[in-house]
Amino acid sequence: MKFIWAAALGSLTLSSFATTGDTLRFHSAVFGTERTVVVHLPEFHRYASAEVRMPVIIVLDGQHDRFVEPVLNDIRYLTCTKEIPQCITVVVPHEDRVRESWLPEGEGPEPALLRMLVEELPGLLAKYHTGDVQLLIGHSFTASFALYAFAKYPQGFPVVLAHTPGNGAEEHLPRVADALRKDADRAVYVSVGGSELQKDIHHHRWLTKAVEGEGLPGDLSGFVFREFPSAAHHAVPIRATPEFLSHCFHAFSMRDTLVPVDMNYQLKAPPPTADELLHNVAATLAWRGGTVPWELPEINGMASRLMSGDHPEQLLAVYRLGAELYPNYWEFHAAVGELVLDKDPCAARTALLHVLRLLDSEEQDLPERMEIKGEIEGLLR
Repeated sequence: MKFIWAAALGSLTLSSFATTGDTLRFHSAVFGTERTVVVHLPEFHRYASAEVRMPVIIVLDGQHDRFVEPVLNDIRYLTCTKEIPQCITVVVPHEDRVRESWLPEGEGPEPALLRMLVEELPGLLAKYHTGDVQLLIGHSFTASFALYAFAKYPQGFPVVLAHTPGNGAEEHLPRVADALRKDADRAVYVSVGGSELQKDIHHHRWLTKAVEGEGLPGDLSGFVFREFPSAAHHAVPIRATPEFLSHCFHAFSMRDTLVPVDMNYQLKAPPPTADELLHNVAATLAWRGGTVPWELPEINGMASRLMSGDHPEQLLAVYRLGAELYPNYWEFHAAVGELVLDKDPCAARTALLHVLRLLDSEEQDLPERMEIKGEIEGLLR
């Protein structure tokens, strides 16, 4: 028997990227009432250590399924296709979206919604070991709010997707531009629909005027403005969200190139030493002033390519790091155990016994669980 875990490589389908949800109900001191947020955790979050700190996407207008469901599906599908990383998605419903999103004039008091996001939400999310990068997504009223939030707290919301914002946001565009000039890692994406009455005429008219009046984007690569001429006001998020997210995470989607293969899935060149390879991996993780962790599919992908040649030291190093980052993922421990079986039986036994524990604690619904356990027990004998 060889590489009992290898069958798992390449088997990650869309169903592998399902999310689980937690509905958090809490007393908001800011609002003085009970509030709710819904946290969607990506599939591989349950395997991850606290060291794996995933980016956070905050979606406003959570009470509108017509807006939230397409956004969540975009995130799920783009994750599956490796356009964007595994993200923790937080949906924020509103009791009164207009009142909560209403922008103060000048330096008026901050909206309670902004205070809740800045002061209370981080504590609620702490148990999920969230990353240090947040994206804020809003539509119409909440899009204007998102621009205001970026202008006030660019360090707290370094990336904003504002889909067809309404009147009032133009007052904050100068501060948006100023924040982008000060920090190239920040980004603001603004969308608008068509100029016809049946499309998005009112938002299109004032928004294009406001953006042009501010001279945006000018030399600001972090300000992205897109018109979707065929889209009506409520259809803009469906058109714009996947484009904006793919653009935002372009560097992530291009980073898994350290062990290239040819059309026959053979290595184009021998990989560097194990230490150098892991050093190169670490150098790719930076993103917009923070990091996007090395992902489970990336680890499996690199291992799969290394298996096309004879590079056991690099393969073992990749799987050992994978087991550290995703300690509840049985395949990584099985890989380590089998790779060291001949030269370090004691370490192999420790790893394989841990696999048995994980199969019982984490994978009770795995269809082939008993077959895998039998193979592991055979190795232990």
